[in-house]
Amino acid sequence: GSALVAGVFRLGQLAALGIGSALVLWSGLDVVFNVSTSPPTWLGHVALLPLDANLLAIAGAAAVGIMIAIGLLRAGGISLEPALHRAQLVRALRFAATIQDLRAVITLRRQLSHEISRRRPWIRLRPAPPTGRGMWRRDWHGILRWPGSRVSRVLILTAVAGASCSAALMGTTPLFAVAGIAAYLVSLDAVEGFAQEMDHPDRGAGLPTATGDLALGHLYAPATLIAILGVIGAGAGAIVNRFGSPAPGTHAVSPIVGAIVVVSLAVAGPAAAALGAYLGRPDRNMATGLVHPGLLMAQQVAPLVIVVLAFLPLLVARETGPPSDPVGNAITAATPALVIAFGIITFLRSQRSDDS
Repeated sequence: GSALVAGVFRLGQLAALGIGSALVLWSGLDVVFNVSTSPPTWLGHVALLPLDANLLAIAGAAAVGIMIAIGLLRAGGISLEPALHRAQLVRALRFAATIQDLRAVITLRRQLSHEISRRRPWIRLRPAPPTGRGMWRRDWHGILRWPGSRVSRVLILTAVAGASCSAALMGTTPLFAVAGIAAYLVSLDAVEGFAQEMDHPDRGAGLPTATGDLALGHLYAPATLIAILGVIGAGAGAIVNRFGSPAPGTHAVSPIVGAIVVVSLAVAGPAAAALGAYLGRPDRNMATGLVHPGLLMAQQVAPLVIVVLAFLPLLVARETGPPSDPVGNAITAATPALVIAFGIITFLRSQRSDDS
């Protein structure tokens, strides 16, 4: 319903983002003050009907019905050429999803959402010598030209990951998976430089650098970015922690354990996302799918599992109480994700130009 209304009234990106942010903020205030005043909050009561029969659920469903009705009644005003272009992109997106071409899915989704790099970076880097830090500077140039929509999405996913970790520490353990999914999506955006290198393997063939070293050089900037975002996510988790209390049998987690998780994510996140981008090319997918169909699904899920493992120190520290050492146990729990990540890095570094 929201998409129909935004389309028929031809809302711009800023207007749509502003309205959506206002609704999210309105719902957040409802949570803080324990009231139900926003339409999204009314709609949330629909999911809680088996537990709490609230008439506001009817209001939420009615709001959705009104949105859909307005969109359908005004659908005749939609311009056909942009609609046909989007339909072609959606058709290509479905085909890419069918063959599990991860890079094509990401690229087509960005075209559908009109994510175009900024002409001017958010922060302009100082000139540097032409050699020595080319990949580092190239990746940061790309990150600093992210459009506002991508920056907002990354920050929101970071906050979701931090809030999910905080809620999981209070006793809702499955939310660690939500945190892992959010962190993996952020990592996919962060390794864009590496993914572009894999999209054009012939471009690096003429450089006086081995293909593996070239690929590895594109992981330093994403690791730094993930570390910075990890601190932001920890702040979001601390805010959520103020409104809740730990579940019985759990223990408070020290900031040192949080720092261990940030380091683990800074290594495992870019490595897992790089592996997904490397294995997600259609030539590898189709060859794997023909020989081992089950392996095709495994190679798509494996990077996500690796990122989820990076949050394992929080789970271990939550369950560790005196006289055990929670920090030592957290370091031990971070070992699997770090070992797998370094294994991925070693694998990517060993690839030659004819393998890419």
